[in-house]
Amino acid sequence: MSNSKLGQRVYSDPDGSDGRLQSKDVGAASATLGTAAAFQKIVDSDGNAHDLVHGHDPVGASKVLRTSEQGSASVDGVYDGSNNTDPSQVGLVALQQNASPADSHQTLRLTAKSNGTGSVRALDIALRDENGEPFTLTNPLPTFQAESEGEEVNEEDTVNDLAKDASDTQDYSVADGDRFLLKQVAVGGSGDVMVEILIGDGASPEVFTRKALRFGTPSKPADFHSVPGIPVVGTANTTTVRVIRTNIDNVQQTISTTIIGVLA
Repeated sequence: MSNSKLGQRVYSDPDGSDGRLQSKDVGAASATLGTAAAFQKIVDSDGNAHDLVHGHDPVGASKVLRTSEQGSASVDGVYDGSNNTDPSQVGLVALQQNASPADSHQTLRLTAKSNGTGSVRALDIALRDENGEPFTLTNPLPTFQAESEGEEVNEEDTVNDLAKDASDTQDYSVADGDRFLLKQVAVGGSGDVMVEILIGDGASPEVFTRKALRFGTPSKPADFHSVPGIPVVGTANTTTVRVIRTNIDNVQQTISTTIIGVLA
């Protein structure tokens, strides 16, 4: 029995003069004790012991835990039939409103509501203006009405001095991959006119189907309107919107037509 206040000293072999105890973790039955650095835990210059953390995937194989560049555990929430069959699930947590939001404000769990069939889960939201103020009768939500998504088309064409009983054609081509919604054909003439609106089938040669026939006078134009519009889908040969203007007055005249719609 030692009376030293330092207690019983234990030395390893080999050892230094500081009385330390050297140990190692042995992870294989075939490991040879005393072999330099075999299965030995490493401690860096900061005194940190380095371990590889392993886990088992759904089929039981051993995998090393991944981390981000900051050292936090890497969470993968995207399903993969081979590499991630049981993805991580992380709920949405919001911060309380604050001029300087910090971690201590992260206390609000967001909620949602499913529709009648359960196929849609809509996240609960509170719509506010750019200053964070709620919309009220005194702070209404500004809105505007748009014709439709896409490019507004106003394609005008004029034929001058069109002879009596003669016809002239205005064509508008819809390219392959585009969709044109014909909303209106505006018509103006110095005399009586007849206007036909036709849609092609995009074939070669193209076959046309008449969609409307209008008669007009200088006081009552032969304008054509369609609500919600006539869809025209472009093809490899292009699809044609055709307007045929015929002078049914007794003298020559000038006729103008404008094809109006939305190109998407």
